[in-house]
Amino acid sequence: MSQSIKMYPKYSSGDLIHSVGEIAIWHLYGVGIVFFTTFWNLVSLNSDKDEIGLDVQVYLKLLCVGLAGLYGVIGFLTDKKIRDAAFSFPLAWILVIFVLYSIASIFSSMPAPAVASSFSILCIYLMTVTAAMELGKDLLVKTIFYGFGAFIFGSWLVYLLIPSIGIMEEPILGGDVAVRMSGLAHPNTLGQHAAFCFIFGVGLWGSYRHRNWVVVLLVALAISALVFSLSRAAMLGTIAAMLIGFRNRIMGPNWKFRLMILTAVSVFGLLLLSTQIHLPTALEKQMGAVAKSGDSDEITTATGRSEIWKKSIVLIKLRPVLGYGPTTSKNLLEDYSMYTHNLFLNIALNCGLFGLLIGIIMCLSRVGTMFSKECFLADAVVAFVLINGIFENVIFANLCGAPTICWILGLGWYQLGKNEVGDN
Repeated sequence: MSQSIKMYPKYSSGDLIHSVGEIAIWHLYGVGIVFFTTFWNLVSLNSDKDEIGLDVQVYLKLLCVGLAGLYGVIGFLTDKKIRDAAFSFPLAWILVIFVLYSIASIFSSMPAPAVASSFSILCIYLMTVTAAMELGKDLLVKTIFYGFGAFIFGSWLVYLLIPSIGIMEEPILGGDVAVRMSGLAHPNTLGQHAAFCFIFGVGLWGSYRHRNWVVVLLVALAISALVFSLSRAAMLGTIAAMLIGFRNRIMGPNWKFRLMILTAVSVFGLLLLSTQIHLPTALEKQMGAVAKSGDSDEITTATGRSEIWKKSIVLIKLRPVLGYGPTTSKNLLEDYSMYTHNLFLNIALNCGLFGLLIGIIMCLSRVGTMFSKECFLADAVVAFVLINGIFENVIFANLCGAPTICWILGLGWYQLGKNEVGDN
């Protein structure tokens, strides 16, 4: 009995769990729901990856979110450590955003799906916090990594065996078509999952916590999926994640100053490229070589995203206080892309400018921690979300999934128990 109890030292879920057998079931429930949520919640088996509607896939995702919420609520109600972590900052900013989303949902043109979307934030939040405190970050990170790995492996199978689902032909400038690997989701989603799988794999390997041939295989599959997805936003985010995660090793002891210079130059460059200024012929030719269409306009408009951003800003100005509620962008931006393709514009469109302010504070508070503390995995995750978030919504999707789990973990790394994995 003493050996069995020693196997589960992290559990303290009050009177709800009495025996070692019940603890084992609770342990299995946590691992299972984190794995399934990571793997399933952004899967799309439709041939049209932009298709949105109620089907068996969505009902399974709703069930997954509900089970995740149940796990989180039980942990929250029975363990004071979980409640303390959930209400700690910067983690608690997500709860504020959830409240704002919920208020906006009441006045939304689509209240039912908006409310479901809002509560998916709370369910995933409580599940992740509970899993980190109950399972420990070491096991949580491994579970998330293998969830991503299953997604990547499944995507390769679908890509090779069912091309009607696994390959997306995307119309681009000039009337051409880009053939992109989509696998189990949209190519941009696949790119995000591949990037996270790579980051988590590097974190596990580099910390000596988990080294075997399966990790190497999954990381290799993730890198190749990232390339075949043609998601340049995910590629850019991955490069930024590695630079930030290994900043001390790459930039040396003066990394803070060098990082600020690099960030300033990068932001200026992104703003410059999004203004569609006239480019010198030589530069225009080089940028055209990078573009999927061969046209430099694809780069200078962020593959058309500048038009989506302009329309999103116009819509936000019309309802700056409450926003439109989650899930409404698919109707509001139907003639553009159905999404804002920007993390902060997505928050503002969904719950107004106050929500945007909270989102900015949430991100800045975590970035500020990087100047005093260093952890490869957590910092790399934060860097990826913020850089990829310039071009994609990333977190707080219609039904929250793996990217939101990763964001919660990276955001609250130092509030979610002692460090076990991912440290330099």
